[in-house]
Amino acid sequence: MEIKQTSSNKSWGVLNITFSHRVHGEHTLNMKDYVPVEVYPDYFHINPKRWSAGGHVYYVGIKGVSDLEVGSHELVRGDERLFAHLEFDKVEGDKFAEGVFILERGGKYPKGKFSLKEGDLSAEGDFDIKEIKD
Repeated sequence: MEIKQTSSNKSWGVLNITFSHRVHGEHTLNMKDYVPVEVYPDYFHINPKRWSAGGHVYYVGIKGVSDLEVGSHELVRGDERLFAHLEFDKVEGDKFAEGVFILERGGKYPKGKFSLKEGDLSAEGDFDIKEIKD
């Protein structure tokens, strides 16, 4: 089932996320063209806000510093250089997702993959930012 988009941004590229819930199954979000990935001088923020699918609301937010090294990174509680958060049906939990973030290309046009888990919700995805439009 495709998830309905409820947010917008100024980045041009691709963002794909598959949310999996232990009880409620999988829902996939595939976006191209304008995608909710913000790139600033000091950090990047993958922030597609919330989506509704199958009668449920999904959220993912990933934030990392702009000088994050290319390669694989484990998400570590308390690390302010890279962190993520997942929500299911607007229940916030502890606001820390465990997992792996793989940065394949850094800088102004980041590209990478991620695999996250928080409570009963997990999210796997990839992103590729090609252009920033003002």
